[in-house]
Amino acid sequence: MAFCKGLLSQSITLYSNPDSVENYGYSGVMQEFNDSIYFRFYPTYNGNIGKIAKFNGSSYRLLDLVEDIGECSVVYNNNLYYLLNSNCCGGYGKLMRVNNDGSSTLINNPDASFGFSGQPIVFNGKLYCRYINATGNSSIGVFDGTSTSLIPQPPGLLHPGFTSTPLIHNGYLYWIFQTNANKYLLGKYDGITLTLIGNPGAGAGIKSEMVVLNNDLYFNFNDSLGRFDGTSITTIPLPITAAKMWGDPVAYAGKIWFKTYRPTDQYQLAYYNGTSINFFGATYPYNIGFYSTLVYQDKLYFGMDSLNNLARLARL
Repeated sequence: MAFCKGLLSQSITLYSNPDSVENYGYSGVMQEFNDSIYFRFYPTYNGNIGKIAKFNGSSYRLLDLVEDIGECSVVYNNNLYYLLNSNCCGGYGKLMRVNNDGSSTLINNPDASFGFSGQPIVFNGKLYCRYINATGNSSIGVFDGTSTSLIPQPPGLLHPGFTSTPLIHNGYLYWIFQTNANKYLLGKYDGITLTLIGNPGAGAGIKSEMVVLNNDLYFNFNDSLGRFDGTSITTIPLPITAAKMWGDPVAYAGKIWFKTYRPTDQYQLAYYNGTSINFFGATYPYNIGFYSTLVYQDKLYFGMDSLNNLARLARL
């Protein structure tokens, strides 16, 4: 186990990959299930076929499934579901349930199409996910545990949840919706009615995942930290004018954490404490990653990249 120093009062712990050679390794969104972390892993001995890795708090192993696993997963009805990543097993865009005995079950789609895409979420007892039909149009797929139905979206929109994981907050389902003009708006859904929120002006709008802190939603809005208080969107300035928010925020230890970028090719972590934004730790001359974050056993885990493109599991 190696330690990467240089982050003020905290350190980053790296975990060795379970294969014999440190290769690409860790990839995809982490999912906590039955007191373990699951995520996609690219092993050295199996080309680019994504496997499922199971982490028990100290080390991880690979599950023996032949399907090419996508990076998105969800726990529904006390089962772990993944989206498949290719048609190697006739399951492109299908949901796959990971059974307790280590086997898998594919869920049939309602039509011959690309199928599910993006991050699924459970809302009002059903599983929701972006769904692409045979003509390439997007809608919202709803899986009730037995079969899948489709909900058409309003005209003028291309993709629901195109850039984000859907999120439930105060009884509403939130998604990011892409318009035909390539603007990204906040969608608020109560199970019947969809309301679109946020005028990005000349910018693109919301370009990240959403997180909740102190009853507000936070996200990347036009390269700044955006906050939605249930009514409107405001932005919070960075300490350095030239700096931009880069990637997705995460709520951890009562703060909003995210990566920043400066035109001088410097990357640095930052956090918002409810009053102001502060930079954290060292600056790096390369994109350090800070993706696929998850709070597990009171510590923040994330994917971290290095100069030689080696992706590893890390934590603050």
